[in-house]
Amino acid sequence: MAVILPSRFAVLKVEGDEPDESKTAKKPAKTGSNSDKNSQAAKPKPKKKKKPAEKDGQARAQATGSNIKPTDKSGDKPQDWESWKKRDDQFVSEAYEQDLQQALLLSRLDYEEKKEFYEAHEKEVVQVGPASSSDAKKPKKKKNLLKKDKKTTMSLDEFNHLGEAASSCEVLEAKEHPDSFGASSEKRPPVLSKEDIFDEVAKDAKTILTREQRREDLKNKQPFLVEQVRSLQFQDQLDKKDEVIAGLRTDVERLTAQLQVVKLRNKQLCTILGQGEMQDKAEILRDFEEVTQVKDELTQQVTELHAALEQERSKVRSLQLELKKSGKKEGR
Repeated sequence: MAVILPSRFAVLKVEGDEPDESKTAKKPAKTGSNSDKNSQAAKPKPKKKKKPAEKDGQARAQATGSNIKPTDKSGDKPQDWESWKKRDDQFVSEAYEQDLQQALLLSRLDYEEKKEFYEAHEKEVVQVGPASSSDAKKPKKKKNLLKKDKKTTMSLDEFNHLGEAASSCEVLEAKEHPDSFGASSEKRPPVLSKEDIFDEVAKDAKTILTREQRREDLKNKQPFLVEQVRSLQFQDQLDKKDEVIAGLRTDVERLTAQLQVVKLRNKQLCTILGQGEMQDKAEILRDFEEVTQVKDELTQQVTELHAALEQERSKVRSLQLELKKSGKKEGR
């Protein structure tokens, strides 16, 4: 049967939204009894983190007092304001660390006070009997033991005396039963001294503070991370678009080069055609000149022949006239 045990963190403070609630919560954490711790463990309240602005306001109110009137912030220099802000943050962090160390120390003292009961309970849980009657009686015994163990919170002196008494009892048990003590000492962890406990509490407080600081930093960086992711996505899209544009530019350059080649070929073809037409025209003109030259020669020959023909005609006429004259003379 599982038994409800008091929580080790029952002594931790529950911080509220208002400073009055936090002040009232500090008192039972320091001077409250174990019964109050058990009641707080039975009814856990949701732990609310204070905002940095509320922490700074409470720290300034505790440090400077309520009688000081608020000054005009516009008249302060930015350097002074930053220095005061750093001091306030340091004061709040130191106060929070001290409260956390005190709470861890109280929980450790409570655990050391009820360590034997916890060990006995673990053994009983491991070695559970099959009988239902014994299982039904165990919760009552455990409740009685819990009622007996419910004492007020020990002071440091009582804790030191308790540690010395426990060490002396262990020495006596070791002398009386060396075999059983050796077997149990192998299972049990070594008993820590007072300084080791304080060091361990300080280390735990530092680890908790660093963890909370990391969480706050992560929360503060989360919007920037989202913006960074979006910017990276947009940058990736822009890179893809740039690649597409570069591909289109290469295609345009290739097509322009092909167009230039085609234009050059067309120009060469036009020149070739023009040269062919000029050659044809030149040949035609040459032939025309030759024909005209032959025509001129022929016309000249015709005129010469015509002149020769006229001469022959005139000679024939003259001969005919002479013959007629000679015939008339013979007839007489």
